[in-house]
Amino acid sequence: MDQSTEPPNVDANFAVLEQVGELIRSGFADRHNHPFADDFVFHFFNSQQPDLDGDYHGFDGIAELFERLGELRPVPSATTKVSSQ
Repeated sequence: MDQSTEPPNVDANFAVLEQVGELIRSGFADRHNHPFADDFVFHFFNSQQPDLDGDYHGFDGIAELFERLGELRPVPSATTKVSSQ
C-alpha cells in the first residue's frame, strides 16, 4: 500500500488525545511536554459562546482557551419536568 494512502495510525491518534487530556487535567502545568507545534492553530467556533470564537495559537493559545472555558457558568438550553416528585 502506498504510504500516502495508508489510514492514520489510530493508536497514535489516541495517544495524542490522552496526552492532551492529561494536559487539560493538570491545568496546563507542564508547558515543556505537550503535543502542540509552535505554529499550531486551533480554530474555535461555538454559536452559543461567541465571545470565545477565534484562533488560538500554540500551547499558550490552547491554555488560554481552556482557562476561558473554565470560567464559564453552565447555562441550560432546555429543561424538562420529568416527575412531580
